[in-house]
Amino acid sequence: MPPISKRRSTTARQEVLRLAVRGIGDAEITVRVGCSLPTVPRVRTRGMVTKRTTKGRVLQGRVSAREAEAFEALVTETGMTTSGLLWHMIRLSSGMVAFRRDEVAALKTSTN
Repeated sequence: MPPISKRRSTTARQEVLRLAVRGIGDAEITVRVGCSLPTVPRVRTRGMVTKRTTKGRVLQGRVSAREAEAFEALVTETGMTTSGLLWHMIRLSSGMVAFRRDEVAALKTSTN
């Protein structure tokens, strides 16, 4: 994978974050991703997205009863709020990095 730069896609950044969540050390991540050693902690720090939406938009849509039940089951299974799960799913479907709380906590405690 090419070195990470501001002009490249988020693919390399996402890979850095995924490897960091898995507990891979910074030196190993640099080898796998092909970036410099100082880049990894910088990407890890910038990659932690908060869900602060002071000017968020309300979206509405209709789903079938079966789809609603499936979604409610996911809300229960994940322990997320309805809004949080929708936020997470939208970010994933649009190709953005979207980590669960436990993954964000793992990134925050990562010191490698």
